[in-house]
Amino acid sequence: MKIFKLSFTNYFKGLKQVFTPIGIILIFGIIAFSVLFTGALNAVQEMTKGIAATVEGYTFDWNQVSGEFYSHFLSLDWSQPENTILLFLNQDFLVSNFQQIIHELYPNIDIDVQTIATLISQCAITIIGYIIGAIFILIGGIIVGYFVTRAFIRRDLTHRKWWQAILFSVIDAGILILAIYLTIKAYESFGQNGIWFVLLILVIMLFLSLFEGWLLHGVKRVKLRKVLNIKNIILLLIANVIIIALGLGTVLLVSLANMIVLTTVLALAIVEVTQVVVTSNAESYVRYLSEDVYYKEQSKKIKKLEKENKELKENI
Repeated sequence: MKIFKLSFTNYFKGLKQVFTPIGIILIFGIIAFSVLFTGALNAVQEMTKGIAATVEGYTFDWNQVSGEFYSHFLSLDWSQPENTILLFLNQDFLVSNFQQIIHELYPNIDIDVQTIATLISQCAITIIGYIIGAIFILIGGIIVGYFVTRAFIRRDLTHRKWWQAILFSVIDAGILILAIYLTIKAYESFGQNGIWFVLLILVIMLFLSLFEGWLLHGVKRVKLRKVLNIKNIILLLIANVIIIALGLGTVLLVSLANMIVLTTVLALAIVEVTQVVVTSNAESYVRYLSEDVYYKEQSKKIKKLEKENKELKENI
């Protein structure tokens, strides 16, 4: 049962690092928002200057025109928002709508609508570019937060050397990609019955995780059969499933709060910590066995030295 208890100990240890990804994601989020806000503001200011130069000399209320255009914008079909937003990159759409609005409000004024439409389209393209950039910055924050958190948790649970961390991270990534591919193929080939194939994949992955842990920490100290056995695999599987369920339950509980940004960041952090702990439990268990053997060996040596020292004193 030690592997079962140790898995939960690892999880609660890992939760202490939950503020690491939160802090990193929030920092990257602030950077992303600053870039987006500054870029969008500059784009709107450039568009406004261009429109002001185009309509200079005409006597009409630009606020009324823009307000009418905004109302028309809200009345569009938003069932597929991405398609509606992309309409603002279509100059024919912008020209026709501007002509309609201006002719309805000011039928006797002839304005270069084409230029105004071009300015709005360019502004929209610029803002979309900044939005994409901000999304990439946020994704970068999530990735950096994951790897920093992973490094801290694994430092406490597994104590890998730097070259081991790099080598086995590559191996783990390959195994994960293969497992995802096989899982997708299982559902495509067997449908609902594919769950049994997925379960088999999970068992094989746990087997490989225990074997990997043995290669890293137990080759010279722990017998392989003490690590790789059905009991350990079943207990590790049950523990990991319960930990994942606890993580998902915490995420659902957090999502009940009405603070979307903070709850989303906290949920991401919990998911990251849960994933790192689940993938570290097998290696952590082998490390525990290896250290247990090491400390017992050292204890025997100390007792032997104490005995020899005692005998030496008696003979003096």
